[in-house]
Amino acid sequence: GSLVRRSWGIGGRGDLLDMIRYLAQDGYILRFQLYGEAASPEELMDETMDEDELESTKRAWRFAQRYKSQYAPGFMAGWDIGRAAMLTRWGCYLGWITESEASGILWDLSQKVVDELHSWREFAQSYLFGGLMWKLLCGDSSAGSYLGYIADAATDLLTGKADQDGGQWRDCPWPAQRKIGFVL
Repeated sequence: GSLVRRSWGIGGRGDLLDMIRYLAQDGYILRFQLYGEAASPEELMDETMDEDELESTKRAWRFAQRYKSQYAPGFMAGWDIGRAAMLTRWGCYLGWITESEASGILWDLSQKVVDELHSWREFAQSYLFGGLMWKLLCGDSSAGSYLGYIADAATDLLTGKADQDGGQWRDCPWPAQRKIGFVL
């Protein structure tokens, strides 16, 4: 559990469920929207920010301005939902939520993602796109190498390694979109 505590500031069940809820409801979908709508990076800043945070905000604002006409905020769904699903699995492994709770949460997350994205390939692109904005906001100079690593991992999931004839995602169908309510 130390990775979840250290990297995410999550100390138990309540924190875990709050973070999953935040990622599923707001996350980078909202952040990309706010950064895209801001007329200047200064609109996103406040007096508590240090020099690094101000620079990170400017970088992320330029990123959102550059891509807002190409991608709707919902394109961040893979990044948000991918991380929420990972936390759900970790939370179950750590005993903070039961297996049946985890299954229910993962089902809800799958429905959220199919509202915005349409394939594993698009999910992978979304995850990379969100990861880039996150790295820009973190002010991390290793963003390039991180993205190379993630892109390689996503490619392996989509197509498989050289000695395989397809990636793991190929064997897992994209979730079906289900209408809420009774089917008569």
